[in-house]
Amino acid sequence: MGPMAVDARNMPRTIGYILDVLHGYQETLWREASKTASSLGVSLVTFLGQSFLRGPSSDVPAANRVFDLAFSQWIDSYLVSGATLGSYVSKAEYSACLEPYRAKPFLSIGACGEDIPAIVIENRSGVRSMIKHLAEVHGKRRIAFVSGPEASSEADERLAGYKEGIGAAGLGFDPRLVYIGNFWYNGGEAAVREFLDGRKLAFDALVAANDYMALGAMRELKKRGFAVPEDVAITGYDDILEAECENPALSTVRQPLVIQAREAVRILVSGERSGAKAMLNTSIVLRKSCGCESSSLGLAGGDASLGSKDVAGDIGTLLVEGGIAERYDTAARAELKALAESCCRGAESGSLDGFFNDAAAAVYKAAAKPAELETWQDRLSIIRRVAMARFPSGSSIAAMESIIGRLRITVCSLESSRLKMQLASDAAYSETLGLALKAVGQAESLEELGTILRDQAKAIGVKSFYFAVKSDIAPGCGPTLKGDAEFVLYAAVRDGEDALGKEGRRRYSAKDFLPRDLLPRRPFNFVAMPVSFGLDFYGVAVYEPGPDQGSIYSRITDQISSSVQSTLLIYAGREAERAIEAKTEHIVALARPISVSVVEASNVARIEAAKVGSLSEAARRTRDDIAQAEAAISRMAERTATIKEIAAVIEDISSTISLLGLNAAIEAARAGQMGRGFNVIATEIRKLAESTHSNVERIGITLNELASESKSSVAAAKRSTAAFSSLDVELGEVMTALKSMSERMSSLSSASENLIQAM
Repeated sequence: MGPMAVDARNMPRTIGYILDVLHGYQETLWREASKTASSLGVSLVTFLGQSFLRGPSSDVPAANRVFDLAFSQWIDSYLVSGATLGSYVSKAEYSACLEPYRAKPFLSIGACGEDIPAIVIENRSGVRSMIKHLAEVHGKRRIAFVSGPEASSEADERLAGYKEGIGAAGLGFDPRLVYIGNFWYNGGEAAVREFLDGRKLAFDALVAANDYMALGAMRELKKRGFAVPEDVAITGYDDILEAECENPALSTVRQPLVIQAREAVRILVSGERSGAKAMLNTSIVLRKSCGCESSSLGLAGGDASLGSKDVAGDIGTLLVEGGIAERYDTAARAELKALAESCCRGAESGSLDGFFNDAAAAVYKAAAKPAELETWQDRLSIIRRVAMARFPSGSSIAAMESIIGRLRITVCSLESSRLKMQLASDAAYSETLGLALKAVGQAESLEELGTILRDQAKAIGVKSFYFAVKSDIAPGCGPTLKGDAEFVLYAAVRDGEDALGKEGRRRYSAKDFLPRDLLPRRPFNFVAMPVSFGLDFYGVAVYEPGPDQGSIYSRITDQISSSVQSTLLIYAGREAERAIEAKTEHIVALARPISVSVVEASNVARIEAAKVGSLSEAARRTRDDIAQAEAAISRMAERTATIKEIAAVIEDISSTISLLGLNAAIEAARAGQMGRGFNVIATEIRKLAESTHSNVERIGITLNELASESKSSVAAAKRSTAAFSSLDVELGEVMTALKSMSERMSSLSSASENLIQAM
């Protein structure tokens, strides 16, 4: 199917390519789509996210916001990776996810719905042919199958091909030999563990629905001591680069990816909007992992043994039937036809020197173009197939095999040299890239990050580059992208020049994807990757890597995403710092009066402590005075007792005198007239005695009262002394507390002032 002429007036300006991965066979599709778009004069923007809705990664919702940007008005049509975007969702969910894209011209690479136009690989025949090859050529009887996710239509088709192949080989279908994988290495590893450990099954061959799972299964079997292919033959599907590099090299099914991508872009550009599906055939590539000693290639659905029954009438027809028209352009097909004819003539004449010289010259010419050199192992397989179809046996074939073997060695040698040069170049580039990533990682603001990215664009080989983030981003902003969202463009490098200039940055609507006036004024090839971190979507990084680059930009975008996250954390830290500063100033404003109050309270405490000290001293003096009074009262009590004793003597004397007076009166009465004067004396003595007695009684009463009062005074004095002693102790404690309080308040005052100064 040759390229179709395109009317530039009807040509869509830009194709949006919705893609979930950029490695393996998807990278081959992307490269060819880029080349074809460029050759047709249209632009291609690849929006690189992950599988729709939910996939193997937890950050799918955030990463897939990049797909929303594809709805920009200046994206004219859509190309979707239909075979993989719906691997983890139901058919209804997948249809709903695809519906918005159908508003414009729309085409799928791979099946994604009954009514959706698509370029589809015929998946069943490749698996059928591989089963047939394993059963008939290598005698395998227990062939296990590792399928893809149940939601994948391609996985369904390949599983159906396995069942058909098993039935055709007469082996009988055993559902226990089927494991549902995930199209990734660990899916193949898990399948081997389940077959051997879980189901306890023996098998002598394993066919995987893609190469990643086949390689994973091979590595798990090797770890368990199985030899490949001696114990278990293994085959895959897709023919990715790792398939040929693995030891042993992986037998696989090759898809016509170049034709698939080329035709998809051509149909979109031409404006065809048919609902029909274009079906492309596969071929099987036989290598050592299935037991074949050398690489060979055959049409899927054909006879892998390539016997004489496949011979067509002439070489040109045979090449067309072999799928050459789908894999190479007109010049390559003509060159292959000429070499195949040279090989057949040499085999027929018995001299292959001319063929060897012609083929070697073509190989050395291809060495200048790495992508073309990579195809020469395949081309030699095609020439070998043609020669074997013409001469199925004999010495000529043996000589031809030897010549083709020498040519394969030449190709390997040239590829090895190219690889060494590539490795040296990659090492230098890796160092440059490492320095660029280090610089990106040191950005402390979005403005600085934009400046660094502009400066590093040339260093990492990017012709045009754009970096934009949502205007309201923040840590934890989530995966959403609102319809009226605004973006801020921090970097815009167009054809190596700063497109923003003095403007520095620009705000624009996210609906525009990128400002059109800042885009190159020529067809371009962009890859738009999400700037996201975990479940947060921040913005987009857009590269123009060229058709043969792409894988490294995931590393750069990851670093940009990490730098944006770090920058946002720095912003948050600064905001927190400003908030703390404001709070601190508020605290200082509150603390200063407290500090002043503490100083005043400390001074008051010192003054009161001094007063308490004076009061304590007065209490001690009073206590001492009372103690002296108590002693004086005690001495007076003693003297009162002595007086009482004297009064008692006087009382006795008074009684004696009274008695003597009475006796004197009696004697005076007896004396009569003569005793009258003595009677007067006796009367006076008696009066004196009575007066003395009366006075002594009063003195006694007074002394008794004085003694009683002295005892009360002494007791009161003792109580007062005890009270003042207790008061002295308590005042001492109060004074100690006040002094301690004063000291602590002074210390608190100093600490408060220091805290204020520190704040």
